[in-house]
Amino acid sequence: MTPGVRYTCVALAKQLNSSPRQIKASLSQLVDAGTVRHVQEARIGIYWVPTHAEKRNFEEERMARRTLLRHTLEGYDADLRRLQSLCMLVRRS
Repeated sequence: MTPGVRYTCVALAKQLNSSPRQIKASLSQLVDAGTVRHVQEARIGIYWVPTHAEKRNFEEERMARRTLLRHTLEGYDADLRRLQSLCMLVRRS
């Protein structure tokens, strides 16, 4: 597979003279290993080997998401107690 080029399972099966089922099983293992990326578009799975730029962008986005999630939750317990009290108020006896 050429990095950056998108493939379907059927197209790869034709290129390799194999069945789509066998190719899909192999691609699933490569996706699990992180070698190949996969995205589902409608009912067709698209597979590709990411380029260096795609890998770098993915890592930057992942680090940005982690940075956003580093703050601590505040007021969560109070909101949960308030919701519990409200539920108890409207509860039928």
